[in-house]
Amino acid sequence: MPDPAAAPLGTDAEAAGAPPTAAERALAASQAPAEPDSDNPPNGIAVYLMLLFGVTASLVAIMYLAQG
Repeated sequence: MPDPAAAPLGTDAEAAGAPPTAAERALAASQAPAEPDSDNPPNGIAVYLMLLFGVTASLVAIMYLAQG
């Protein structure tokens, strides 16, 4: 038996030259994820920057303590 999840529904019709209808495009647009807020950076970047700062501060402290 072929796997029904191998291709999304409508793929064959679109490949055959029948583009999606206006209703299908509207449905797809309503289910699309929202645009991220451009004013706030993603949380992953903030965590990465804090981790980078912490590692850098630790290395500076180790180098300072190793001198004296």
